[in-house]
Amino acid sequence: RLKLTPIVKYLNRKKKKLNDSRPLRFLDIGSNAGYFTEAARQLGCESFGIDLDEKAVAFAKENYPGSDFRSTTVEKLSETEPPFDLIYCTEVIEHVPDMHTFLKAIHKISNENTLLFFTTPDSGHFKTPKNLISWDEVIPLQHIRLFNKKNLKQLFEQHGFKQKFSFPMLRANQRVFFKIAT
Repeated sequence: RLKLTPIVKYLNRKKKKLNDSRPLRFLDIGSNAGYFTEAARQLGCESFGIDLDEKAVAFAKENYPGSDFRSTTVEKLSETEPPFDLIYCTEVIEHVPDMHTFLKAIHKISNENTLLFFTTPDSGHFKTPKNLISWDEVIPLQHIRLFNKKNLKQLFEQHGFKQKFSFPMLRANQRVFFKIAT
């Protein structure tokens, strides 16, 4: 798992250069039980976690009352929230029925300094079986779409983002940082 500490330190240094003293706004899309949302709060962020699973949200609210957890979609959240500094979205986009509306909402709650971190299975990875049906990540009715490095980058570019960097992975997974294209 990606450690949040270096990312939060990096973003705090950028904010300091911009004379922005407010805490980093952190959003975890698909926060589940809230572990990463709480970790970000403990690093000094104003932390928000959203998930469609109401039981997971209830667990997170009970166990991590210092963070803001909601059972909602990013599309609904984007109607009321100002931009976030860090948007963390792991193993979610492959489940989203309308990825274009999803990314439009993320764009709406981002600004030129927002850093987006996404993970998703990598259908183009050298460890992915040639017969995709036999791949563990093919989960009908759950994983609606499969991404490879090229089509994920193209999708984000289509919605006004540019890829900043990605991590090489030994398992068939992508870990990618994006920003709004300027």
